[in-house]
Amino acid sequence: MSDASLNIGAMKPHRKLNWAQLRGPVTIIAIFVTVFLALQAISPGSLSYFDVNSLANGGATLAVAAIGQTIIILTRGFDLSAGAVISLVNVTVASIPQDTIAGQILVALTGVAVGAAVGAFNGIFVGFLRLQSIVVTLATMVLVRGITLLIMPNPGGMVGLDMTTLTAGDAIAGLLPSSIVVLMVALLVWTAIEGSRFGSALYAVGSDPEGAAAVGLPVAWTRFLAFTVVGAFYGAARVFLSAQTGSADPLIGAPILLQSFAAVVLGAIMSLRETH
Repeated sequence: MSDASLNIGAMKPHRKLNWAQLRGPVTIIAIFVTVFLALQAISPGSLSYFDVNSLANGGATLAVAAIGQTIIILTRGFDLSAGAVISLVNVTVASIPQDTIAGQILVALTGVAVGAAVGAFNGIFVGFLRLQSIVVTLATMVLVRGITLLIMPNPGGMVGLDMTTLTAGDAIAGLLPSSIVVLMVALLVWTAIEGSRFGSALYAVGSDPEGAAAVGLPVAWTRFLAFTVVGAFYGAARVFLSAQTGSADPLIGAPILLQSFAAVVLGAIMSLRETH
């Protein structure tokens, strides 16, 4: 085992729970329960499966994108290209023929790959050329928006029905929406990343990049991989949303940027960085 591997393991954050770590999630859960009870009190009917399905479908895309934004913030960076990447993946997915199930699976993988490629582009400049992430991702946002409009200047395209049924339908009819399964998979992937050596390196690089480099952590590669993984998350979020809408809109990703930052802040990521 190499010294770098030992160092990465040594930098792994401790998992001792305390109120400082739990305060943010507990507060968010309390707010959610309060709002939910208030809506139930003024609503003429009780919560139905249709309501749960609609809420899950509406929130899954933002949740997946916010996980990606979280990874960048953990490295002490910002990604302003999130919405543009989501729009690019949207028009890419809806522009490719999807006549068969295999074709639709290939299109979904292509969407994730497109997102990862844009993320890798950002990662090269931020990780290896050491440019500021906010400057790089701002430039990428403008570039990607232009490419998106070249591919599809107006709303259109089509997403295969099987993909829509798989991701926006029911995993278990009348009991479990597919969007909740998508959320569970995304959370499992995030949990695996956070518990890995790569996850430990994310915390270390974000907390003290000079110190991380001093103990042998590959700071440049960590930032590069972070942006690449984040791009894949954006691609997955857009594939899911494309399946929901059944078509494409070159401007649909614009609202996601600010929403993803808000979701990260409300998710108490800033306090988690301090405790780690």
